[in-house]
Amino acid sequence: VRSVSAPLFVVAQVARPFRCKMNEHRWREAISRDARVLKLAPLEHRRDMSILRHLAKKDGQILSSAHMDAIADKDLVMAAVRQFGRAIRYAHPDLQNDKDVVLAAVRQDGMALQFASAEMRADREILVQALRQNGMALSLVNAAQRDDRGLVFAAVRQNGQALRFADQSFRSDAEVVRAAIESNVRALEFASDRWKGDGELILDAVTKNSDALMYASLALRSDREFVLKAIERNVSALGHAVKELREDRAFIRECMQRNSVALEFATLEVRKDLAFLAEAAEVDGSALRSNYLRNFTNDWRLESSVDPARRLQRRLGRTQPLDDDS
Repeated sequence: VRSVSAPLFVVAQVARPFRCKMNEHRWREAISRDARVLKLAPLEHRRDMSILRHLAKKDGQILSSAHMDAIADKDLVMAAVRQFGRAIRYAHPDLQNDKDVVLAAVRQDGMALQFASAEMRADREILVQALRQNGMALSLVNAAQRDDRGLVFAAVRQNGQALRFADQSFRSDAEVVRAAIESNVRALEFASDRWKGDGELILDAVTKNSDALMYASLALRSDREFVLKAIERNVSALGHAVKELREDRAFIRECMQRNSVALEFATLEVRKDLAFLAEAAEVDGSALRSNYLRNFTNDWRLESSVDPARRLQRRLGRTQPLDDDS
């Protein structure tokens, strides 16, 4: 066994038929180096509390390999769930109904709530702790408690997307929706249509994350003036405007006057249009050359004697001069 260079778990598996040759010292050494070996160890080692408590502090999942007598030991289970909250799934049912154990588990991983007893899943103190650790644990809360404003606030403050699991009434609640967006702008997806059409709210959200415009109403994503305001906050928002705007060359030029990076979010047809690029270069020559034209041409010199249109031709493999294009 000692001469094999495979992982200890594999070695122990091979050695299983020859357990008599694995003395206590070797088993302890193997288990301490790889907790998975415990599954293959003799019964006395899977019941040895000194070994289990030592391992539980490093790997809570050790409970899955422990003997039935061991998973009823509160100290062992507490050590395990403090390291890995979801290890409570392997604990004795009595400990899944123990408030101290469940609190320790959800403080480490809010989603461990799913393995607690029904009584513990209805305990408000436990729910608050679980939601503060992981807002998405709201999905595990009883439907009757999802209209609890305090619980919903705890959830959306930790993860705005937890709004999807809240009672429908909260999707129109100004304070809840703003708290959710503050945490994660993607929460807009689950807000009511009223908020998706609130220009001020959307602009504030766009400042943090351009994806906010993705969840705005169609009316806002189609509004030229609103989109211009949005790209002044975050130019990436242009990528979420309606296609009609992103393929409108006049609109793209207007966007580029505010931020030349806007070209990146135009449709592919616009970005490949040499005539448009050459014309756009005249809008703000040096800025555009710095930000885009040199990228299109692989020419990273700030100043170049080569005409921008010629560089574009060279980059795209065109041989006919632009003047000959129709």
